[in-house]
Amino acid sequence: MNEAKLPELQPVSPQTIADQVAQQLRSLITSGGYKPGDRLPSERELAARLGVGRPAVREALRELRAQGLVVIGRGAQGTRVAALPSPSFAEPLAPLLGQGAERIIELMEVRSAVEIEAAGLAARRATIEDLHRLSLLASGPTERLTPDQDVAFHAAIAQATHNPLFERVIREPVQILHDHMAAILNAYYDEPGGAVALHQQHEAVRQAIRAGDEERARRAMRHHLNYVSRGLAQLVGAGRLMRLVFIDLEGTLLSGPRHISERSRRTIATVR
Repeated sequence: MNEAKLPELQPVSPQTIADQVAQQLRSLITSGGYKPGDRLPSERELAARLGVGRPAVREALRELRAQGLVVIGRGAQGTRVAALPSPSFAEPLAPLLGQGAERIIELMEVRSAVEIEAAGLAARRATIEDLHRLSLLASGPTERLTPDQDVAFHAAIAQATHNPLFERVIREPVQILHDHMAAILNAYYDEPGGAVALHQQHEAVRQAIRAGDEERARRAMRHHLNYVSRGLAQLVGAGRLMRLVFIDLEGTLLSGPRHISERSRRTIATVR
């Protein structure tokens, strides 16, 4: 008897305390233990009842807010179950995506459509806490940007919109891009001059949000995402709808003077 081929499995990561708190609250919400509009216990009360620290509870509530399950108010408003709890956005999204270069283009198109407006809303609505969070994520001008830092920066902007739908719609494409295109992104981050350019672009977005300038924040985010889209597409030799330049496998641009690194050439040969 032939053994059935199992679908590809992913390694299981140990859960953090915040993950466990979020899982318990998520189960109570989806099972009807907490109904839409119900107010959750305070952070202090949840921490005492669960036997965990308040930072873990705070992180868990932020995760639930990003999933559209709760609405976090200010002060006496507390945290309430969202009116229309819904399933994770990532599960129906992933099967709709193409493969390789096509997937990168599709994800970047979605990101551009959503994140440009999110930057403007963040400039309008960001609180002191939001601005502080963005300042903590600022990288040095010569520091190599890591995938985790990149994800955190865009997630912080989404959070500053104070719209849980933006948080979900932005988080999933960014996470999918990093989960499935790790080799391409690592090559991209290592491109000559890449660290400086990305630092300048992130800083331009952050400063515009800090200044409360909505239009400048949108322009800065549009410039950043266009730059990233062109760079990623160059690495994989894609061209649909993006005014791209192409490369041969020796690493020479067929249009334009710039050369790419040896690591990038190896990555391109692999994905092609």
